[in-house]
Amino acid sequence: MKTADDPNASEPDMRATIHAVAVFVLAALAQLPSFDRSIVPMDEGHLAAVAMGLGDGLALYRDLHTGIFPGIYLLSALLFDVFGNDLVVARWAQVFTNASVCVCLWLAGLRVMPRVWAAVAPVLYVAVVVMSFPVLSMFNYSSLALALCVLSLFLTMRLLERGDRATAIALGATLALAVFSKQNFGALAFAAAAIGIFANRRDSALAERPWLSFLLPIAGAGIAVTAGFVVYFLATGTFGDFLHSTVIQLGGDQLESFNNPIPPIFGPHPLDDGKFVFLYSPPYLFNAMLRGESVFGLAATPGLASAAARLAYGLALLTLIVAPAIWLFGVGRAQGETQRNTRLVVASALLFFLGIFPSAIFSHLVFVLAPVLLALALCLARLDAALRERVAAASMALRGVTLLAGVMAVAFIAVGSTTIAGWFPVPLGIERASLKVSEGQAEIYRGAMAFVEGCADPGEAIFVAPTMPVVYFLTNRPNVSRYDLTIPGNVDGGAIVSAIESRGTRCIVYNPAMYPEFPPFAAMFPKLDRHLKTRFEPRRRIRGGGEVWLGLVPSATERRTR
Repeated sequence: MKTADDPNASEPDMRATIHAVAVFVLAALAQLPSFDRSIVPMDEGHLAAVAMGLGDGLALYRDLHTGIFPGIYLLSALLFDVFGNDLVVARWAQVFTNASVCVCLWLAGLRVMPRVWAAVAPVLYVAVVVMSFPVLSMFNYSSLALALCVLSLFLTMRLLERGDRATAIALGATLALAVFSKQNFGALAFAAAAIGIFANRRDSALAERPWLSFLLPIAGAGIAVTAGFVVYFLATGTFGDFLHSTVIQLGGDQLESFNNPIPPIFGPHPLDDGKFVFLYSPPYLFNAMLRGESVFGLAATPGLASAAARLAYGLALLTLIVAPAIWLFGVGRAQGETQRNTRLVVASALLFFLGIFPSAIFSHLVFVLAPVLLALALCLARLDAALRERVAAASMALRGVTLLAGVMAVAFIAVGSTTIAGWFPVPLGIERASLKVSEGQAEIYRGAMAFVEGCADPGEAIFVAPTMPVVYFLTNRPNVSRYDLTIPGNVDGGAIVSAIESRGTRCIVYNPAMYPEFPPFAAMFPKLDRHLKTRFEPRRRIRGGGEVWLGLVPSATERRTR
């Protein structure tokens, strides 16, 4: 492996391997204080409920509704099958995923900048994990696809360095797995790799090789992975359901349901709009606001959250503006292999950032930041090299500011992780969730467990609405319908009503407060809403943490007609 501070280095030696392992271990250790805290009823619940359904023999897309490609669901079902049905298993998988992203950022960074600057992106990424808690602490399709996309960037660099068949095969398989984890992320990673290979072939190890000698292994590996998924869907008889849910239906529904632009960088923010503050605030700050706490001595207010959002979005956009200039004008006099890899980093950052759309909320920003952080470190490294040749004092000042920012990031990782652990100190005490939560979360989930266990026999189907499908997993009760109401796209409220009626459902857990990004429940699912209001009645109010869920049972009139 050639590095920017040692251009004559050859293959990775033992020291480089030790450094990569150290990056993985440090990134994993930094997550341990907070990785198993809180519980996310919608996103985490959706993944767990679908994985549970797969474990029970249900068919994805036909019996289990989603518009996301199958990789994350099949992997999660496998993890639960091997390590046990416990949400903490998926949390450990996310620790591994985040640490792997850091290693890929480190290895890619070494190819375009000195080691001291290559450390910037991994450190900032771990800080983003804490700042975005729990977004990057729970296993999900976006984070898995992100890891595969960053890995594809590293493998593209390695293929251009070595031109070997093994790397070409690994790249093709990785790109296919990225597509089957999250289709738009995978497509963007594919585009970045294709542009990188075609634009850089002439000054790489592939220059003297026939096109087919490296394109066939890439394509062959990708086709082999794709064929594996196709065989799975043909064997389960769900290939048509898969195409309809993930290709035909999802695109339009995503544009309709999740159309949130990038917030103004310089213009005013509507800080009196609770929905805006919720969607665009860094989640760590939003949690601190709810608790009336401070962050590094600053009161957590909507104003501070607004400033943090401006900084995060603004720095990302500034990097994407400056990075192409670093590439085009050769700032810092990078040449040869380093300049080639620079082009790869810039192209990857620019293309992958498009994955934030159509919903550019903060929790989606964090999924596209990793390549941008690498490009940011690259800009700093090249600026430092240019200043060192002309104004040494300015170079020292830049290094000093960057070091201070790095120290602050590490301090935030340590303090933030410890603070999160303090917010969620209570063991949930539920067999399928070895997590620690707040007292309010413990009350409401234990209450929901008690209600379901009292009104539905083991294995009896229940219904949970609208955005806490984690209750299915925690109670080990199947969903009466194929819809868990978390992924948009062809949700048939009438079909849910028919399933509730035909199966004589006796137990429903209902949350009257809709997720802030969605319209009211009655507007989204009018037929289902009427059915719940006219055919069911509250048996129990399940309280906890300021929330109130309703435990619904059939009304007296409904019971007489059954």
